[in-house]
Amino acid sequence: MSVIYDLEHITTYHYRRPVTFGEHRAIFLPSAGHGERIISYSVEANIAAKTRWTMDTLSNNVVELEFAEPASELIVTCRLRAEHLGLKAIADFPLAQRAIEIPVQYTPDEWLDLVVFMRPHAEDADGSLAAWAKSFVAGDQDDTLDAMARMMAAIKDNFTYQSRESEGTQSPGETLRLKSGTCRDYAWLLTSSPP
Repeated sequence: MSVIYDLEHITTYHYRRPVTFGEHRAIFLPSAGHGERIISYSVEANIAAKTRWTMDTLSNNVVELEFAEPASELIVTCRLRAEHLGLKAIADFPLAQRAIEIPVQYTPDEWLDLVVFMRPHAEDADGSLAAWAKSFVAGDQDDTLDAMARMMAAIKDNFTYQSRESEGTQSPGETLRLKSGTCRDYAWLLTSSPP
């Protein structure tokens, strides 16, 4: 069963007096992959802009907006309509045979691609992040999807979503300590968790 969903992301900047804008780069358009289809996508601004689409070195779709006139307010609106062909459960997530168990057995080519992502990106001085991630793995070897399901259940059952207007992302350690955060905080927690 597929699900159609609509997303709208609005970014607004306010200034006391008109300012001149430099080029704005944004990554809002997800790369279509297995199980999803982009139906429509648009980027609009409240002031005239030259729009150019590019792709970065990681194959992200990047929109570059070049503004010609000054303004005291800039509003950029991104809209996306997509179809999620979806998985009914995490157990349906497709994995290569060598990824079914933790630790995952990466090929040499995969190691070259992933090494930059495998190094720690967040400080974990007290080891709490590593201990938290390890708590979902039974022993030295475990079923990958079972460990992922336990981690997702722990976040759903023990953490609280907290909206925050302030800029930036809290550290994974702070998210663990507070047991709350924004979507971006949870994304940083998950991507910072040691493999």
